[in-house]
Amino acid sequence: MNRTYILDDQVIERLDQTARRLAVGQSELVNFLLSQALDQVEAGALKVPTAPKVYGIAQTANGSS
Repeated sequence: MNRTYILDDQVIERLDQTARRLAVGQSELVNFLLSQALDQVEAGALKVPTAPKVYGIAQTANGSS
């Protein structure tokens, strides 16, 4: 399955350099690294710092804002 994600230029360069050094494809490396990171997040070993990004308008009980 193909998806498009926006990555920082520095991340792309690091990914490309690492893939070349390891002689593996970028997609293969991305899949491996993301799988490892997601395993750690799901196990509670890696915390993802989050902050509210989008705010919506709160609705009152009668439906007006």
